[in-house]
Amino acid sequence: MRTRISFVTILLLLFTTAAECQINYGSNKEVGKYIDVNDIKLYYEVYGAGEPVLLLHGNGGSIQNFEYQIPELCRHFKVIAVDSRAQGKSTDSDQEITYARSHRHGKTLP
Repeated sequence: MRTRISFVTILLLLFTTAAECQINYGSNKEVGKYIDVNDIKLYYEVYGAGEPVLLLHGNGGSIQNFEYQIPELCRHFKVIAVDSRAQGKSTDSDQEITYARSHRHGKTLP
């Protein structure tokens, strides 16, 4: 009986670990949110706790680019991953992107 309980425990641990690895970063309905910034909806996801770390992907990328970094970083930090304007799940705008526009409205992510 003892062997059977250990085997079941190991199976549960394996399925739990597999489920954790199945997080769909960049499309996680449980933690994904939008914030209105100027005339766009900026998509972001927050994981972990502690000192904040902001993850910004390169052009043409998305939060999904950090699928290997987020699990490790969120063990030690509050990870805030953001989809840039017109990238990933963030929307675009007809308004020109300017330095002045990006600093006019001081929005804060939680």
